[in-house]
Amino acid sequence: MRVKTSELEGAALDWAVAKTVKAECYFTADIEWWKSPHRFAASSSWMFGGPLIERYKVGLLFAMNGKACSVMAGKGLPVYEATPLIAAMRSIVAAELGDEVDVPEELCSE
Repeated sequence: MRVKTSELEGAALDWAVAKTVKAECYFTADIEWWKSPHRFAASSSWMFGGPLIERYKVGLLFAMNGKACSVMAGKGLPVYEATPLIAAMRSIVAAELGDEVDVPEELCSE
């Protein structure tokens, strides 16, 4: 299913991040990994997302309205989202995969 990067969330966003960073082990298992409490959750866990912010040199700022803004050094436009991790992960996906991403349909309802 084709989804705008700016609308990715939850398991679909985490899947797109895993694809971007080539963490195939997180999205090729036969089990429904996205339902696991131990899944690759870069958009909600600093354990996964924090190192990616450093690796991709994502700058984080906060706008006057309280939303987090992420900017990748030299790539793309600012991304404003509710949390720093969501903003940063969408920024990484947009810079590497573009404005739209093909995501497995079963992840879009999670």
